[in-house]
Amino acid sequence: MKTLNEYMKTGAIDTILRWLSIVVIVSLLFLPPFRIKSSLPAIELVDIVVPIIGIILAFRFKAIQPKRFYLIIGIFATHILLTIAVNSRLGEMRDYFELFKLMKFALFAALFSLSGMLEDLKLFKQLFIALVIVNLMQYFNTFNINLLLSDIFPNPERYLYFGLDSAGQLTGKRMLGLAMNPNINAIIFSVFAILFWPRSDHKKRDFIWFFLALTMAFLCQSRTEMVGMVGLILVSSYLNRKHIRLIAVTAGIMVLSFAASFATTKYSTSIVSAPNFMEAQNNLNEGDLSSKVTYLESVIHGQFLEGSSMDGRFEMWTHLWEMIKEKPLLGHAPYKEYFYENHIYSESEYVMMTWRYGFIGLLIYVFIYMYLVVIAIRNIHLSSAKVLLFTVLLMMVVAITNNPFSHQKILIFIAIIVGSFFWELNKSSKNDSIR
Repeated sequence: MKTLNEYMKTGAIDTILRWLSIVVIVSLLFLPPFRIKSSLPAIELVDIVVPIIGIILAFRFKAIQPKRFYLIIGIFATHILLTIAVNSRLGEMRDYFELFKLMKFALFAALFSLSGMLEDLKLFKQLFIALVIVNLMQYFNTFNINLLLSDIFPNPERYLYFGLDSAGQLTGKRMLGLAMNPNINAIIFSVFAILFWPRSDHKKRDFIWFFLALTMAFLCQSRTEMVGMVGLILVSSYLNRKHIRLIAVTAGIMVLSFAASFATTKYSTSIVSAPNFMEAQNNLNEGDLSSKVTYLESVIHGQFLEGSSMDGRFEMWTHLWEMIKEKPLLGHAPYKEYFYENHIYSESEYVMMTWRYGFIGLLIYVFIYMYLVVIAIRNIHLSSAKVLLFTVLLMMVVAITNNPFSHQKILIFIAIIVGSFFWELNKSSKNDSIR
């Protein structure tokens, strides 16, 4: 009879890793967070499977490569713990959730470095189509789905008043989907666009997947994400500089995607998507409706740094900068309750990292991204290297006005991309050693 250790060394562990990977992906895309107790933060299914993943990975510890990456993550975790200690917050449980997030990032990267799930694009395409259908249903409130979502997901008002501005009037919609946040939803679809990014050996139908993913991302109306995608076009043009036609077609598809999403968002104000539609009808003023400016229009007008949202960000960054100057090296620790109690948001991951962990923490955070950029460029011949490079560059741009690395869904999506790259890198290294 086999011992547990002998059993785990057989092919059975590969099957377990694959199914765990599928559970993680499906959970991130479709399942809502839930609370065990009202006093505890909301958790997701991925939180529950973390111990299982940890135990399984323990049997494959030697196969987890490259160790240097996980060492960097460990250094970051140690620094966070140091900031907690220096700020006399060792007894504050909320601060340790940031360490738990970092641990999950490392675990999920290791999981996908062993399962190689990104090679199965067929599965991702099936999940993508399901996600598109659900998101479009939410956007147009098909079968009054927003009322159902308000009962299932936290922050029900986001669905109950979807498509209404603060005055209760119909306005341009920013697609929430199942992410409950248009900026997070935009990043999710942008990652799919990166997965479907046209390559030199493309087929015509590949352009359709790319167009659809981009259009869905633009329907979320995240201006920083749009800037990031334009940057990726430039990077892609350099990498494919010998394929002029491919560059032109890729840029053309992006323009068509923007045009399709622009037309949809501009005229979607006439379609009531909020379950509380009576409020919308009572407050609707046709004259005001025609003058509504959507996020996409602000991009066309070049208004990236204008508007109330950016004014609020500049004001918040100024406030946090004054506090950063008080503790520039080690920061104030995670100290989540400061933001909760004062009802403020950092609205920039660079600012937040500096406020929490000082400039030392900011440098480690940036170094993680730069390490991934460098290792991707060095192995750019691998298909997953371009995916990793584009994803990291996008996150670095989005982090200017959002907190992607701090959001669990996006953090784990990054881990999936990172782990999948490590899987192909390790596979390539083994093949080279055999030769």
